[in-house]
Amino acid sequence: QSKLASMGEMIGNIAHQWRQPLSIITTSASGLKMRTDYGGNVTNEEIGEFSDHIINQANYLSKTIDDFQKKIQSRIEKIIGKIEKFKITETFH
Repeated sequence: QSKLASMGEMIGNIAHQWRQPLSIITTSASGLKMRTDYGGNVTNEEIGEFSDHIINQANYLSKTIDDFQKKIQSRIEKIIGKIEKFKITETFH
């Protein structure tokens, strides 16, 4: 029960961290699409700006994943010790 509560809290934190960047990505893409769909002229500079917003927010989301993975790895290491990767085929030679 404690582990489930911890997982729920972690997922809630991830969702909180992701909401604003996802909103920015959606707004940028939707705004660009609406302008082109309704005959608005979009300059190359504006396309670059929209793209930069989307890329920056996607990078932020990726960093958030990395941060949570490190946090989880740290918790696991505190509980069971350092985890080392190995190749199973090399353990039998």
